[in-house]
Amino acid sequence: MKSETFNINLVNVGKSITAAAGDTLFKALHDANIFIPTVCGGKGFCGKCKVKVFSGNKSSLTDSEKKKLSSDEVAEGWRMSCQAVVESDMDIELPDDTKNVRLYTAEVIALGMVCRETRRVRLRLLAPAEMEYLPGAFILLDIPPAAGSRLALSRAYSIATPPSSVNEIELNVKHVPEGKGSGFVHDVLKPGDKVTFSAPYSGYPRSSDENELICVAGGSGISPVLSILRHLKETESRRKIKFFFGVRTCDDLQYISELRTLEKSMHAFEFFSVVEFPGENTSKDTIAGRVTDAVIRSVEDASGCSAYLCGSQGLLEACRTILLERGISEDDIFYDQFF
Repeated sequence: MKSETFNINLVNVGKSITAAAGDTLFKALHDANIFIPTVCGGKGFCGKCKVKVFSGNKSSLTDSEKKKLSSDEVAEGWRMSCQAVVESDMDIELPDDTKNVRLYTAEVIALGMVCRETRRVRLRLLAPAEMEYLPGAFILLDIPPAAGSRLALSRAYSIATPPSSVNEIELNVKHVPEGKGSGFVHDVLKPGDKVTFSAPYSGYPRSSDENELICVAGGSGISPVLSILRHLKETESRRKIKFFFGVRTCDDLQYISELRTLEKSMHAFEFFSVVEFPGENTSKDTIAGRVTDAVIRSVEDASGCSAYLCGSQGLLEACRTILLERGISEDDIFYDQFF
């Protein structure tokens, strides 16, 4: 017996799709090759998969949505697509930044460790052969089903290359114990393998601004900041930049040589390498302690500045509080959160 189906009208795209009753909007869109951003894989944690529902939705807001959606967003009809269940015909609007997202096939051309737990992956795009993206954008890499399972997954990884690199992109993937995505990248992937991913998602939209930029990243959160810095270097930006990179031990440091070179060659770039638990052989250029403490000491006035933060929820919330206390506008803070 066939399940009941409903029509989902995408009002700002000019097309409709069919969805089975009981499916989430996220699944219905993905099955139709319409890609909505997600960092948590549709588990309701990240709040990035929002769509605007004009009519037809009857399912109640979930606890995840109550945490992630503002009162204004709820009033305007925004839902998290991974939480909204299809129960009738619907009219919805997709976020503007998803209109150019599509499926790509790429070949693994290089692999290597950049620190103890993080593997660098270099991909050459095959079909399509080029991709336009903003600095700091991310992809959703398709993870093949495990043996005995039919469940395919996708994981979000930030692009470290600048937008000028349209045919090749670089990712940095930290190994997570029992992580299906990082396990695939670290233990299975090899040069010559073909992978698929949807992209580009998000990115830092203010790279051409001239105000001071404050970047804070923890661990493998360095990838989108590298993309931004490499882009600003290529475009000969004269923007004032502070980058605070925090890790737990010296074994977690990565790209330090490149960042020190950028510090010397760029107009007004300051790099702060911060290690929470430094060892005996820690470089004299490394700051001991927490990265948030380094931000407190080195940023006295953030009014008029822009900020890009990438890391855990705790790091982002702490840095957001620090910068708001120093005068930055909420609208000038951009995030890339880990899950």
